[in-house]
Amino acid sequence: MGEVWATGVGIEETGTGEGVECRDTEPRDRPHSQSLPVPPSNPSLQELDLSDNHVTEVGVAPPLPRLWLLRLDRNPIGHAPALAPLAAWPRLTHLGLAETPLGSAPSGPALLAELLPGVDVTFT
Repeated sequence: MGEVWATGVGIEETGTGEGVECRDTEPRDRPHSQSLPVPPSNPSLQELDLSDNHVTEVGVAPPLPRLWLLRLDRNPIGHAPALAPLAAWPRLTHLGLAETPLGSAPSGPALLAELLPGVDVTFT
């Protein structure tokens, strides 16, 4: 088990240097709205998996300078502007949004492409 990044959200971190996977450790009956947990400063972090963690928006997470892959699969993200802060992450090239409401929103994928040009977004 790794360190908890955000008090009270029940996220635990596992992994080493280049990649980290986070999993929800709280019961499913808690409120379904939370911002992206802010990880500790880790300039070497390249991959981050926050799938299944009730994330609804990115909020004011600091950019991770070497992060190229962020997985937010199966989170209740329904609006592209909720991910707009990711445009400040300089090396982000892959974003996983499988099984999120944003993928089936009428203009979601198109708006996300405008907000995050150069980021390959996967909805499957």
